[in-house]
Amino acid sequence: MTPCEQPHKGEAYGSFKLTGDKYPGHAKIAEQARPRCAKLLPEYALDPDAVGDLQTYFYYPDRSSWPTGERTVTCWAGPSEGKRDASIRTDSTTLEPDQFIFLAATKPAYEADLTYPEGEPGDDLPASKAWAGRMAKAYRQTAASLKALPLPPKAAKELPALIEWYENAIPDWRAAAAAKDVDTFYGYVEEVVDNEAGDFDELNAKVRAALELPEAAGSGSSV
Repeated sequence: MTPCEQPHKGEAYGSFKLTGDKYPGHAKIAEQARPRCAKLLPEYALDPDAVGDLQTYFYYPDRSSWPTGERTVTCWAGPSEGKRDASIRTDSTTLEPDQFIFLAATKPAYEADLTYPEGEPGDDLPASKAWAGRMAKAYRQTAASLKALPLPPKAAKELPALIEWYENAIPDWRAAAAAKDVDTFYGYVEEVVDNEAGDFDELNAKVRAALELPEAAGSGSSV
């Protein structure tokens, strides 16, 4: 096992156990592992902006180890390219209280973003529309949570513009969820990006700087 402060390609961040007597096969395991590992990631790495683009993957029991009782699926994450020399862990044990409550408030949007379907809208429009519906709900939850935050004055001053960005995007996500065709879907997703409230990365960066969170390593936008 490589220590997190040494260069490494991936980091284990969670695990869960499969059930059943009969070996389910790779496809069935992957069907469970992808959403369950995605759900576990924000619990361990609450600040995706601090670590940049991550690739998630999982190790699982093979057919030969199944009869021995091995049922554990281990979830891993690492940079899309190269290696890291620090942990991706960002939670209540590594963050200051104000940093933690801010990131926890944005967690619904982060979690929904992680459920983006494997196929493109042109391959599976219903799955993409369902994801857009989850994004609309998550943005509403995020905006409401941000409004209730008791942040220090400097961060509180920058927060309303970010809340406005989330609120402005909700109707476009809802429209994307109801899109009749792929072009219409893409059109509304582009409206999320071209938000009248401004550029998400810039608005988010101002709040992060006020809270002394590290500069974003990659785009914080959900799309």
